[in-house]
Amino acid sequence: MDSDADGHRASSSGQLCAGSALPSSHSASAVAASDVDCNDSDASLWRILPYVSRDADADGFSLAASGEVCSGDALPAGYGTTAPQATLADCDDSSATTWRVMMTYGDADGDGVGAGAGEVTCIGTNAPPARSLLGYDPVDDPSDPTAISVSNLELSAWQLTTP
Repeated sequence: MDSDADGHRASSSGQLCAGSALPSSHSASAVAASDVDCNDSDASLWRILPYVSRDADADGFSLAASGEVCSGDALPAGYGTTAPQATLADCDDSSATTWRVMMTYGDADGDGVGAGAGEVTCIGTNAPPARSLLGYDPVDDPSDPTAISVSNLELSAWQLTTP
């Protein structure tokens, strides 16, 4: 049977009351297992294709996930044939605003530069509120008005480089 008229038949059996010939949507011959239409109600979908990556939140960053999906000529959006490199895999595929793992630092005084021990965080373009991608603030104390803020402290070039 070909309910969606896409030229691909679904496997079904049974009897049909017809005149001298079967309707064009039906056939008396069996469909080979490899040729079965995987979605006979949608003409754009008819075959099973494998995938090795998935981008569920459509942010352009995927994670390794394998399986098969009912497709047409190509995989649907969000499915890929190439697994992402481990360092580029999406860390939160349920949110389009977060996709990369970065070290962030607490920024108690809100000057954009944090301090203290770093914390591995799944982020997007920017660090989340009260966190910073920079961790070299010498005094990060919002309650001390006499504290030297990084905004008025010039750092040497060697302090800004990574070994």
